[in-house]
Amino acid sequence: MAVSPSLAELIEEQLPATRGRWVWMPNMVSDRFTAPDTARLKERSDTPPIFLTLALMKEGKGHIDLIRAFHSLLSGGHAAELWLAGDGPLRAAVEAEVRRLELTTLVRFLGMVAPSAVPELLTRVDALVVPSHSETFGVVAAEALMSGLPVVATRCGGPECIIEDGDGILAAPGEPESLAAAMRHLSENLASYDRGAIARRARERFCGPAIAARLTGEYRRALSNTPAAE
Repeated sequence: MAVSPSLAELIEEQLPATRGRWVWMPNMVSDRFTAPDTARLKERSDTPPIFLTLALMKEGKGHIDLIRAFHSLLSGGHAAELWLAGDGPLRAAVEAEVRRLELTTLVRFLGMVAPSAVPELLTRVDALVVPSHSETFGVVAAEALMSGLPVVATRCGGPECIIEDGDGILAAPGEPESLAAAMRHLSENLASYDRGAIARRARERFCGPAIAARLTGEYRRALSNTPAAE
């Protein structure tokens, strides 16, 4: 059992004897991530969108790609803000790139955010961006969806099984222009995303009872020695 189809494929390459025997099971998302406050959404409807990324600033998380994509978005005439939640060994490099591209007034460094404070943070922004080069799952994307936020993410392994139609947009990993195009499209069509529906669909897939039901079904199948469904 793996947390994403892409991870299952990677393990199969290392363990060929397991080929065809893997099932994928997403990570569970805490109930503290809830549907959006529609009154607040109306208050923010006429303001420039705020994009948030929430990740440690380390190799593979794509922060530099995101800064360059954000610069491209603004250069195309779009108004927006970018909030960076997290810290890490690459923070100085990220800050330097922000200064180089003269984005200091529009990029906000939030530092480390306690897990208990993340749900409230998600209510203050309009979309989450996951610019990673590789993810086995990407639970922060599932948490955002549970909160009703649309997500821009790269096709880096995990997000492909998280982001469904109506949830957001997928971009190529390691390509700032592809990421910028996805952010631009979401920005231009933000009003078309039904945040209540995003939250409902995510809850059906990632809440505790949903994962428990899937786990129960897989264990019953394993105990009965029934082949996995196609």
